[in-house]
Amino acid sequence: MFQPPDLSVVEYACCFLGMAMQAVCLAARKTPLKYLLPALVATAPVTVLAASSFTRFLGWDESYIFYDIVNFRSSRLPQWEMGSFRTSITVWGPLFSLVQTLIPFTKDQVLVMAKAAHWLTGVALITLIIDRTYRILSITAERWFFHTVMYNLIVALPVTVCALKTLNYDLLSMLLGVLGCVWLVAGAHPVRKEALFAGIAALTLAAHEKLIASPLLWAGVIFTVVRLVDSKKDSSWLKFAVRNGLWSAMTTAVPLLLVGSSFLFVHLTHGSNGPGIDAGRLFEVFTSGFWPLGRLVSAPLSGRPFFASIDNETVNLLFGYAAVTAMVGLIAGLFPGAVRIGRTVNRRPPALSSVAAAAAWAKLSLLLFLTMTGIIAGYALDVKIWPHVPVLPGNYVPRATFNGIAHHFGSGTLFAHGTASTAWACAVFVNALPTTLLGLLIIACIIPLRAIKKRSPSQYGLPLDMAALLFMTAPLLYGALQIPLYPRYLNLFLLGTIVTVIPGLFTIRLRQFVPTACLAVIGLLLLIGECLPFQPLCAAFRPIWSNYSKECHNDPCFGKVTPWYPGWGEELYAAYRRIRHMEPACCGKVRLFYNFPADVIHPPEKVETFSMPVETGQFEYGYGDCDYYILSRNGVSTYLTIPFPYNRKPVFTISDREFVKAWVFRGRELAGGGFGFGKERLGASP
Repeated sequence: MFQPPDLSVVEYACCFLGMAMQAVCLAARKTPLKYLLPALVATAPVTVLAASSFTRFLGWDESYIFYDIVNFRSSRLPQWEMGSFRTSITVWGPLFSLVQTLIPFTKDQVLVMAKAAHWLTGVALITLIIDRTYRILSITAERWFFHTVMYNLIVALPVTVCALKTLNYDLLSMLLGVLGCVWLVAGAHPVRKEALFAGIAALTLAAHEKLIASPLLWAGVIFTVVRLVDSKKDSSWLKFAVRNGLWSAMTTAVPLLLVGSSFLFVHLTHGSNGPGIDAGRLFEVFTSGFWPLGRLVSAPLSGRPFFASIDNETVNLLFGYAAVTAMVGLIAGLFPGAVRIGRTVNRRPPALSSVAAAAAWAKLSLLLFLTMTGIIAGYALDVKIWPHVPVLPGNYVPRATFNGIAHHFGSGTLFAHGTASTAWACAVFVNALPTTLLGLLIIACIIPLRAIKKRSPSQYGLPLDMAALLFMTAPLLYGALQIPLYPRYLNLFLLGTIVTVIPGLFTIRLRQFVPTACLAVIGLLLLIGECLPFQPLCAAFRPIWSNYSKECHNDPCFGKVTPWYPGWGEELYAAYRRIRHMEPACCGKVRLFYNFPADVIHPPEKVETFSMPVETGQFEYGYGDCDYYILSRNGVSTYLTIPFPYNRKPVFTISDREFVKAWVFRGRELAGGGFGFGKERLGASP
């Protein structure tokens, strides 16, 4: 259910600073004031929505991840040890540790500052991505107009809103990954090769933050070597091979130096109980990308197992460096080598315009395939969570993945399961895009086709289209590798698709600006209107056309998977806001019990929050007038030991466009109907 934006002083300050970043960027590009002010006004609504309530609550991941930053010196850094959140810990951990040393802030105050810094970093990176994208494009649109359109589309994207408001590894991995790809596209120009190394650095930090960017790092390193090794300069294969090997070695060294510096900095600033440094972990930015493949063959392909049998760290480092360099050099040498062979056989290579046209048609075809397959699969497939819902005898049993779960489709064979999994990945991809944005993507793919044969393609057109193909292929690979998908796991590729495809809208000359501006305003209103019901987090966003049966919307539908998130922790804050205004006047304390990781930041003294399930003796469940149980749809499918009162009527529900995310029960009414939790549980009707 939609609730109007409720901004705190910190959130207002973040909005002001975010708008100031845009103003500085546009002013630095000599944007006249008469255009600068309309641009800021046009981007203000989505900025406010992206900042609304983000300092008031903790979502699913951040309810435990934030400790690695807020309690940097005393924490064992479990996220770092798991191979995630490392870029954020490197940047913010020592800084907030110093702040707490100088000024005795409370934990909640430091947490709010950390979330604000996280949000502002995201807005700064989004502004930088838009600025770099405009610089590499040969378009006639004014910079301020391009900035306004792109900023609104990026910030209004539901996965972007979720990443901005959630203090975890999603934001930096997504934005740095896309920024790195933009820099790599810029490096396609013969005189801008320095941008290649900026792109590799950004992709390294993205993969250091989350393994989702590791495949892009591989692609970036290989692309850089291909660009730097100019096969035209070498008359012999030997010289070509030597140049390829040298550039491969130097390019591979960049990520290792960055990761090594991060490990050393955190090790020195954290203290004696900080994370250790070993050679195997330095290569996790490369090897973590093989995890999905390793899961299928039951081999844990991460950094450490490659070097587990070697005790000497120097030998580990040299062996790993040689192995990665050899793989990069081998793959990077295939493309120029094929070109050299082609020149030997055929002196007339295909025209660049023909290659660019093929890439543009492939981009449109792939987007249409994802769209149509996703829409059909979203309605046709009945997806269940294994092992919560057992696989029927005779059907294919999928391998467990992270969190010990997998999705199954009632398929009888591995091939049928893989096909259904790929189709479901398309459903997740298309359900994460607002309808207006999806329509703009299709139009942006069509527009360049009219002119691509009439003029020579730009220096960046083909690399940008290749990057778009890479981003849009990711859902198909996820599905083929049988990875359980939710929109968050595709955020990098969703944003990358927007940044690489939407510029196609600006390849035509705008003959009349006023009608174009009116269309842009209407599109913005439609975009905001579709996303508004899912505030404050937009994690459970689904397009206007995507709806299931009324029964599925109103009941927990235990074990059923939807192509959108059934909530990501924002349910607790939404319930808290309603309970705060309806609690009986006689209540001394209001106690909120909830069955999923989340929390309210700095609640009033008379409000206490308790996470379920808990160990016996940690606290006692209450069944009074001021005890409320918030049972989320996500938690019901995750924590099997917590019963759900199917035969009890909730006080109210938390829903987004009629899709219920959580049911709120009063303790007295549960106990009166013979229902309870924990050791005093009175009964649980299935």
